[in-house]
Amino acid sequence: MGSSSHDPGSVAACKRDGPAAFGRAFEGKPAVPRVKRGSKRRERRKKILGLAKGYFLTKGKLYRSAKESVDRAGNFAYVGRKNKKRDFRRLWIIRINAAARLRGMSYSAFIDGLKKAGIDLDRKQLSELAIHDPAAFDQLVNESRSART
Repeated sequence: MGSSSHDPGSVAACKRDGPAAFGRAFEGKPAVPRVKRGSKRRERRKKILGLAKGYFLTKGKLYRSAKESVDRAGNFAYVGRKNKKRDFRRLWIIRINAAARLRGMSYSAFIDGLKKAGIDLDRKQLSELAIHDPAAFDQLVNESRSART
């Protein structure tokens, strides 16, 4: 079907009938109410610029650059919090391994023996014992040895 001049969607119909053919959009009133942001825009921008305080050049002064920098910094901070947990666990394992090897046992054998003995201490506690209370750590090594045999 071809488009006729009586088709309300055609350009010819718009010219003939005027803007009223398209409904309320052209009646002088906007189709969507206007949004006046009030203080919200200023509050949001101040928050971002406050977080970017001390950043180099425009990254601490101009909103768009500051927002990008703050978003990027937030992503690095999020990843950093995950890496921190990973790094501390690695450190505790290294400390436990060193202390266990001084007493003639490998880390994996020591942990296996503790599990079999039913001793439920986490790696942070074990590393603290290895550093600050060697006598208690000796007892744990002996418990671990006896549970494995």
